[in-house]
Amino acid sequence: MASKGTAQTQHFDAVLIAAPTHQAASMITGFAPELSSLLAQIEYASTAILVNIYKLSDIKHPLRAFGLVIPAAEKRKIFAVAFASRKFLGRAPEDCIQLRTFIGGAMQSEMLEHTDEELQEIVRSELDDILGLQGKPLFSKLLRHNQSMPQYHLGHLELVEQIEQQASRYPGLELAGNAYRGVGIPDSIQSAEDAAERLMLTLTADASAQAP
Repeated sequence: MASKGTAQTQHFDAVLIAAPTHQAASMITGFAPELSSLLAQIEYASTAILVNIYKLSDIKHPLRAFGLVIPAAEKRKIFAVAFASRKFLGRAPEDCIQLRTFIGGAMQSEMLEHTDEELQEIVRSELDDILGLQGKPLFSKLLRHNQSMPQYHLGHLELVEQIEQQASRYPGLELAGNAYRGVGIPDSIQSAEDAAERLMLTLTADASAQAP
């Protein structure tokens, strides 16, 4: 293992990069500048998620849903709330509910400039107005995800096709993740499986070519 402050070179038959594209771009700029430049064009947004657990008796709303998405026209300071323990059992005691509130995103990036304490108060105020909170949460944790949400702007698929064409110039290098052809978990899994399959085909072809 390399000591702190020293560089180390290792050799691999194949590499799959599943990092966000702005990080992937910095990894390959030394040998693939054109591909790096294309990857850097995919924009990302940041978000914060406040996870709260409340007693059901402290909320006026019946919460007979999996959550809500708030349109920009509402001019709220939050953009979604997931009733997580309604979707997944075991996330909260039976007489409680886990709420996951989303703040920031591409439309309200300025919200992430607030301190953790300010964001918690903003969420409490918004949830009070929407759901009728009457008590304090039994549990609360704020998570910040900086530059974590790839933005699919107009022309995204054309950009992805250019990225794939450039990447094909480097056999043994594959890219995977939520920045290309789908942001959901199933899409990300499919992206990784497809990339791994392509790598295996490349390695198999190389092994066949080297066989006596």
